[in-house]
Amino acid sequence: MHLLNCFLVLLAGCGSSILGANKHAGGTDSGNEADADADADADADADADVGEEPEITWAQAVCERSGTDQWFFNAAADDPQGIDTLTSGGLVRVFDGEEHIKELGIACSNVSGLCSGEYSGGQVGASCTEATEMEFRFVIFDEDGNQSGDHSVHGSTD
Repeated sequence: MHLLNCFLVLLAGCGSSILGANKHAGGTDSGNEADADADADADADADADVGEEPEITWAQAVCERSGTDQWFFNAAADDPQGIDTLTSGGLVRVFDGEEHIKELGIACSNVSGLCSGEYSGGQVGASCTEATEMEFRFVIFDEDGNQSGDHSVHGSTD
């Protein structure tokens, strides 16, 4: 499992577009914006807050049984303004069917676009035997306060 994580870190760290990381190397602002409604009040710029939410392009929730149940959460993130605008933290919301049972933090890198977290089965509220029954919804944020949509995956076992 740890070899997989190392591979993904190396892959994304090299600017991989496979995981969606680093698709936007820099900001999308050209520095030459004009007010779309021509009245100089800047209330209707053509690019104002359109498509500025970060997104999760890939995620997994894997439970590994090695004496105790251990959960590994990994995700690849992107942001239209560049991955350097991602905040250092995201969330994984844990659902047992439709019931929300936990919310866990994950660490995100604004260099690689990768997010990860590691928790015991007790902290997650689910054992490895329940992995496929559990739903995990990943959410990330950017420095402008924009939030990604939920990226939902079911748990799996190693």
